[in-house]
Amino acid sequence: LRLVQCWQKAGIRLAEVAFDPSRPERDQTVLKTIELLCRQTKGSMIIGAGTVISEEKLKAAHKSGAAFMVAPNVNKKIIKKANQLDMVTLPGAFSPTEMEKAYEAGADFVKVFPASVLTPAYIRAVTNSLSQIPLVAVGGVSSQNAGDFLKAGSCAVGVGGRLANKDMIRQGQWNQIEQEAVDLVNAVGNAER
Repeated sequence: LRLVQCWQKAGIRLAEVAFDPSRPERDQTVLKTIELLCRQTKGSMIIGAGTVISEEKLKAAHKSGAAFMVAPNVNKKIIKKANQLDMVTLPGAFSPTEMEKAYEAGADFVKVFPASVLTPAYIRAVTNSLSQIPLVAVGGVSSQNAGDFLKAGSCAVGVGGRLANKDMIRQGQWNQIEQEAVDLVNAVGNAER
């Protein structure tokens, strides 16, 4: 909760709580965290589930209050089910073909992952041809490059490790985490001008 409070203070309004396929024993913790954040933030933040790779996890996340789902891949069944549950969908894609398949399957947004490997130039090239598909750059995005991805055509960015650094959390470096969040919000704001 402290981490999300840092983000809120900085102006971030969406948070993803991710499942870890290598640690299914933690699924209940993920679901309880989604539920707790939904209750604690009382609508001031939109909470979603990440790494949703099965309909079972999707339904459980929805039941816990998740408003959106993020996936590492394009699974048409999961996208369709999420649409039926009125959840916003962000399936992951790497190639223009995958992006188009995700969008045709009903994705609201397409997560371009890993964005840092693909670069803003890649986003620009793809959006020149597939401008109807709202792309979200995720993976290796920070306050230093978020603006570049937005200027290149991403409609949003997703930031993970830079805002949820486990070492910084363990050491209680909340001011540094909040500053990184402020820097990110400023970078996004500057890119939108």
